[in-house]
Amino acid sequence: MNRNIPVDATVFDQMIRAVIDIVPVTDFDDGKQKKTKDGVPKYRVQLLVATGARKPEVMEVNFASIQVPEFDPAKRPVFVGLTVSAWENTNEYGTSSGVSWSCDEVRFRSAPHNGVKTPADAESEPVAA
Repeated sequence: MNRNIPVDATVFDQMIRAVIDIVPVTDFDDGKQKKTKDGVPKYRVQLLVATGARKPEVMEVNFASIQVPEFDPAKRPVFVGLTVSAWENTNEYGTSSGVSWSCDEVRFRSAPHNGVKTPADAESEPVAA
């Protein structure tokens, strides 16, 4: 059973320490970029997040976008329609499981300056839809 559970993106935002990169999602067998059933290319945002463990971890959020997303490391990601789903896979090597993060859209906004929001923080440009 694969069920998407909505996530409060404001809580998730507090965990993010840095955006590492935005990379295409590729097929394991042929290396080609995966696409949605409508032909929209898939990407993943790689993030450094603080999860309460001793050290930050890398987390990935999947999304689809017609244009190749660009990001500025000085800006913070905003995830629209953020969800998490549990998955399980059984094959000849055994069973593996985990969680998968995805969103409908990724935007970037200016990072707060000393915890104070500026007028520019209120606006965000969509980079993926």
